[in-house]
Parts: sequence; structure tokens; C-alpha cells
Amino acid sequence: MISKRRILPLILLTGLLAGCGGPEDGDVLEEPGTRENGAEGYGAYTMVVTAWDTPGEVIEELRSLGVEYTEYYDGSLLLWEETAALGDKASVYLCEGTYEVDAGDFIQADGTNELLIRGAGADKTVIRANSGIRRNRGAALNITGAGGETVTVTDLSISGFEVGIQIRDARGVTLDNLFLTQNRFAGIRLVRAADCRINRCLLQENGLPERGDVGYGLMLDAESYGNSGSGNGYLNNGNRNAVDCPSLWSGYTDNENEILLAEDYTMTAGTKMLKDPVIEAQNARPGADSLRFEAEDGGYYGAAVVSGGKIPGASGGKYAVLHDGALFFRVDVPEEGYYRVFVVGGSEDGNSKCDKVSVNGGTEYLVSFPWQGEVQWQLSQPGLEIWKENVLTPEPPAEGFWFEEGENMITVAANWGYCAYDCVYLEKIGGSGMGD
Repeated sequence: MISKRRILPLILLTGLLAGCGGPEDGDVLEEPGTRENGAEGYGAYTMVVTAWDTPGEVIEELRSLGVEYTEYYDGSLLLWEETAALGDKASVYLCEGTYEVDAGDFIQADGTNELLIRGAGADKTVIRANSGIRRNRGAALNITGAGGETVTVTDLSISGFEVGIQIRDARGVTLDNLFLTQNRFAGIRLVRAADCRINRCLLQENGLPERGDVGYGLMLDAESYGNSGSGNGYLNNGNRNAVDCPSLWSGYTDNENEILLAEDYTMTAGTKMLKDPVIEAQNARPGADSLRFEAEDGGYYGAAVVSGGKIPGASGGKYAVLHDGALFFRVDVPEEGYYRVFVVGGSEDGNSKCDKVSVNGGTEYLVSFPWQGEVQWQLSQPGLEIWKENVLTPEPPAEGFWFEEGENMITVAANWGYCAYDCVYLEKIGGSGMGD
């Protein structure tokens, strides 16, 4: 295909036909990279945040330097009033790691203070909607009303929200070195935004490519003006045009917007199908090479091990009934990595069951064994609390659970209690052949 870049009078690279190739020879698209914070730099931030999977060496460095840090698990990090309370000149450093947001916005800012939000690099600091792509109806960053003070966002990856970054009724916002991908409606949306700068951002697979002309990588409304930027990339987003902007509508001007995008349309609208990693995780099942660990072989309190009980077919001939305590599965894995966890359990008494599962003392997730009219073993992956047609159907984390090489601990703690457990299976993501 022919490579081309097309410049409109005041906004660049809009309204292109589908089927265009990549940038011309000589065009340079800066890939989102990594910036090292440096040990001496942590103290310059008003707030330092760690994620659930921030590397241990980063945690140790923070502790050795005496840096007070905030541990993030899920939900919103900062609401409007909390961001304002950081002070007149505030800065937030998001350490390397994955910041999973269950629902709604991650950070909200309204221009009350000068604000810097920075990560360890677009390939290291990831903000994503934990409930699966195209389900969260919030924005990772919702910036509204910034005017007298500036907001700068840099060195992040954002995915899975309704809009990755929304700038509304604001001016002077700077976005730099960001990777925005698989956001439902738009990677970046500007609504009545002015004098914003968007540089070195990669917009990829935003919108709904499998449905054709739905959603955008970058969206500007008719009242946004004076926005600029360069070094940005645009690939496989839902809309066939690079940007939704006034130049596509009659009766409006481009309002001196000048945002350069190096385009690469490798997708034909209507043919690109995106996989939802959460749905893939939900549909996963343990294979023949999965690791299996019996409930009766672990530790427990508030539980009893039974043989030949009410539920037939236990894998090891025995199973454990957890009343109001906890079961401990000591699992030994041959290599570190992310694994899917499958828990085999069931009800003996005709009631639905739900307990809590954690790996190595981490976040507690739910397993569910709804009563289905007969005593039988069921398979459940630990996940977030999701109800479908009044049935608890936990939604497992798409990436699975991290296990160290050697011994690890899976804990099943009573929640509703009085649930029977046969065994757990572990299956390494992206690898097999580990044996039973």
C-alpha cells in the first residue's frame, strides 16, 4: 500500500481514507519509552504509589530511602477533593507496576493545583480497567476545569476504560509519552479543551474496530481550539479517520488545532477482531499438564477431612469441608510466572457457597459454587465479585496470579462457609508440559 501523510489547513492528518500505509520514509515516530526516576528523585513527589505487582527491589529502595508510599489495590486513587488536598503544587509518582481499576475514574483533577502525574515509563507503569476491556465506563484520568494551573501526565500505559484520558473544559494540559490502547470509545478525548499539548503518544486499537466506524484514538469536539502536538502514532483504532474533529463536519472551523499523527492503517474496518482477555480467562479450563494439589494434603483449621463423604468422585479419594476457618495449600511450582488457579469445590447441604482465596498473602478474591440441584464438584477461578442473573460469577484476573519458583501458599478462607474442597489446579499461562 502507499504510505502517505496528509495535512489539512489547521489540523493535521484527519479525514484520511482507510487503507493508508505507515509514515513516509524520514518520518520519525518516537516509541513510548522508559524514564528512570532515580533514587534521589522520589523525595520530590508529593505522593509515591506502589501497585500490587511493583517489583520488590523498588519497594526495598523506597524503604531504604525512608520514602512514605501509598499502596494501591483497586478503585479510585484520587477523587477531586483528594487531588486538591495535595497542595498548590502537587506531583504523583506511580511506580513500576499494574494499577487495576474496578470501575470509574482512576484519578480526577480539576485544576485546583499545579499537578504532575508521572509513571516509571509507558512500558512499565500500566493503568487498566480490571473488569475487562470495554466495560469500565470511566476514564483513567478525568481532567476537568484546569485553567489557572497546569496538569502534566507522562510515562504511562492506559487501557480498558470508556475513555483513556478525558480533558473537559480545561486548558494547558500536557500529555507526553503515553500508550493508550483498547479503550472503548476513545484513547484521548478533548471536550472544550484549549492549548493542550499531546506529544509522543501511541494510540492503538481504541474504539470498537470489529464494529467498524465506532470510537476513536483521538477525539476533539467542535469547541476545542489551539491544541497541538507531534511524534504521535495511530494504529488500528475503530474509526477510519485519524481524528474526530470539526473539519469532518460542515459549518465549523478547525480552531487552530495542529496535532501531528504518524498513521499506519493495517486494519480494514469491520475485519479486526479484538480478544477480551477477561473472557478468555473465564473460558479457560485446566489441561492435562496442569499441576494438581489435594485439599487433604494441606494445612487447615476450622475444617475437617472426610473420606467417602456426600460428594462422590474426589480426585484423591478424600476432601476437606471448610466450616469457619481456612485451608492452606502449599504448592510447589517448577518455575516462576503467571498461573491460572482453578479451585474444585461444591456444596453438601443444598446451599450456594462462596469463600475467599488469596495467593501468598495477596489480594483476596472470591470463588463461587452455586447450588445446581445436586451434590457435585464444580470448578471456580478466584475473581472479582460479579453477579449474573442473581448468580455469583467471579471474574478472574486476566493475567492470572504470580507464583515464585518453589513453594507458594494458596489460602482459602471461609466466607459463607461450610463448603467442600477437593483440590486446586495450577496452569502456567503461555506454557505447559509441567506434568501432573
